[in-house]
Amino acid sequence: MGCGNSVVENEMRELVNQMSSSVESKSILQYRINQLKVFHEHRKAYPDIVEVKEAQLQIIRLNKEIKDTENLLLSIKVSNDEEHIQALEDTYSKLNNLLTEREYEANALEEEIRIEMKTYEDLQNSLAEKIAENKSLALELEELKNSEHFKDLQKIKEEEDTINQIIKEREIKKQQLLKTKNESLNKSMIKSNQELQAPQIVVTDFGKNEDKSKLQVPRLRLSNLSMGGGSLNRSVSFTK
Repeated sequence: MGCGNSVVENEMRELVNQMSSSVESKSILQYRINQLKVFHEHRKAYPDIVEVKEAQLQIIRLNKEIKDTENLLLSIKVSNDEEHIQALEDTYSKLNNLLTEREYEANALEEEIRIEMKTYEDLQNSLAEKIAENKSLALELEELKNSEHFKDLQKIKEEEDTINQIIKEREIKKQQLLKTKNESLNKSMIKSNQELQAPQIVVTDFGKNEDKSKLQVPRLRLSNLSMGGGSLNRSVSFTK
């Protein structure tokens, strides 16, 4: 049972990690898409798209000027006016060069916008995939939470928490008992050491503070001595 619960726990942890990764990827994609949207709206308002249109209009005007210059050049060539013909040829060449530059700029801008729009579409598709993946992971996680294995795992965890709490409380009580025992033992040892110490003799200066009569040496009084029966009967008394 412990092995099965371990597998369920690992699966749950893996799903949670996948879901977190999916949510993070979704957030990043959404941020990039929002940036592209702002950029796209900004371009609509003024910069590149407007520049493309202006470049296209310039190309149209240049084509018209070139056409007019060609017609004028043909008409002048008929009159054999070399000076005007050379001026028109120079103008025609400059217009052609300008037209080439404008066409290149317009094509480059159009290609840049096309790439950005493609990137925007790819990000939108990727976001949709991440949203679907996120929903799928959420459903799997919910199913796992409602499974019997998960419920068993929760019960085991609750029992483990209870056991750990009991062990912790017992350890605290054990430490308290050891502390009380050590304190009691220390007190007993101190008391025993005090009892084993030699008694101290206190010397008093009797000459100054005590009555001399109390310092009389006890006298031995012998009376009623008899030798009868080969025994010696003694009566001893001590008087102060």
